Amino acid sequence: MRTALLLLTLGCGEPKTNAPADTSAQDEDTGRVESPSTWTWTPPDDAPDLALDVVQDAAQQGISAVTTVNPMVLYEAYDEAIGHGNNQCPNPYAATGWKIGWSNDCFTNDGWGFSGRSETAWRHDMSIEGRAIEDYGEFITNALLTSPAGETTGGGTFDMEGYGELWTWTDDDGVHAESWLFGTFRHEGNWLDPSWLDAGASISLTTTSLDQGDGTRVITAQGGISRTGTMPDGTVGLLVDGLTVVQTATGCTASGLLTVQGTGGQRITVDLTEADATDGVACSACGAAMREGEDQGEVCVDLSAMLDWEGRPW
Repeated sequence: MRTALLLLTLGCGEPKTNAPADTSAQDEDTGRVESPSTWTWTPPDDAPDLALDVVQDAAQQGISAVTTVNPMVLYEAYDEAIGHGNNQCPNPYAATGWKIGWSNDCFTNDGWGFSGRSETAWRHDMSIEGRAIEDYGEFITNALLTSPAGETTGGGTFDMEGYGELWTWTDDDGVHAESWLFGTFRHEGNWLDPSWLDAGASISLTTTSLDQGDGTRVITAQGGISRTGTMPDGTVGLLVDGLTVVQTATGCTASGLLTVQGTGGQRITVDLTEADATDGVACSACGAAMREGEDQGEVCVDLSAMLDWEGRPW
């Protein structure tokens, strides 16, 4: 990677097991994409406590940041850029699986730039192992894409460092979406519409969604996000562990752990396990904020955005 990834210390989510068997980063026995080991450190013993209102704000801002992550924006931006390339720049070639690869540092005659290397697939309406897949994305990339200024793009850059997968499909259970992202992703300029890419977030996040079509939705998230541009002073990011929000005709329930990470290495965990979030229109849940076994007070978060996630293919 051209720059070090600022990743949270929680391990990245497990990738899909039904990805194409011949992808270059997969283990030959399991077919899984190998995840890098996580960076860990021991925080100083004298790191100050975070005020409860800061923890509350950080937990809510972290949830908001997680639910702005629309992976389709990333794939579509890449697809637009590569659509302006040609056989000389970036000189694409057939890579493993369904991915198209390139390695170059060039500009096309009309000003589209490609720097770095990438192997990426973005396909629609296909069959994988007998399953009808509506959207399929996969990438392993360390690329800087540049859009020229013009009537439609306005000019800008998109830094795409990391890897991930995206699947959407419909079956008898309902409409499904699964995404896995690991890396840093940043848009600058006026090429793309404002989105989560503008913050330059560092992400290690696995999400799933299911709409059963009868008023029941199930959303899960596992991993972490940092460098969002919205976390309060003194905090770095949010880790979510087994976060599950279920909406039914009678309300919603929530479970899982939220861990706010402070700039001094503090970790304050809010346990939403078995929390009942049936309080009318809002979907909120509360839990005790704990630091090293000590109760810091109660923290409540509004999880409504989890049920109306931008880009979810309901």
